[in-house]
Amino acid sequence: MSEEQSDYDSDEYVKVAIIGASNAGKSSIVGSFTKGFCPIPDVTLYSQLSVKDVDLSTHIEHFSLQMKARLSTVSPITKLVIHDFAGFPRFRELNKTTFNGVFALIVVFDLTSLSSLSDAVDCLQHFDVCRQLNELRDPVLRILVANKSDKLEHCLSYEDLLEFSEKSSFQKVFQTSAVSGKNIEELFVFVSLEYLKYKVGAK
Repeated sequence: MSEEQSDYDSDEYVKVAIIGASNAGKSSIVGSFTKGFCPIPDVTLYSQLSVKDVDLSTHIEHFSLQMKARLSTVSPITKLVIHDFAGFPRFRELNKTTFNGVFALIVVFDLTSLSSLSDAVDCLQHFDVCRQLNELRDPVLRILVANKSDKLEHCLSYEDLLEFSEKSSFQKVFQTSAVSGKNIEELFVFVSLEYLKYKVGAK
């Protein structure tokens, strides 16, 4: 385990799960966020864990005075613990208990492939089944991520993507590129801000 991962369980942290189709770029998204560059793609076996602190000080400044007053009672730094789960179906059965305590679920698919979207939906259904089996009731922030937006051929328009995300009960949708870094930081800043709002009971 790296130095940045060694002390997360001694502090309050935000558990984030990333699921979706294999080869959709989940690990590349995490690597782009935590390391600042897109790593060479590798096959994820079961899951990989990454940790990074997010300082929201500059982002909070844009909020209303009322919201800033509420958020002033908590630290502007959130520690994200990111679980990157393998997309291959044979590994999904191993994830049943590791979904416990998840605050944010990021579902990733390859924007150039409809079959990748179908696989991502299967992963989401598996997540819901696992929560039911473990009788988990806490609300989960659900985010749909259409990765590889730097590619020219997209299987869905942005309008269709928004319509699909609304029908599938996602609270937010991002088009990202782990290669260019497009919307990678914005994705995790959004998760962190939503956690702070949840922590202070803000609506």
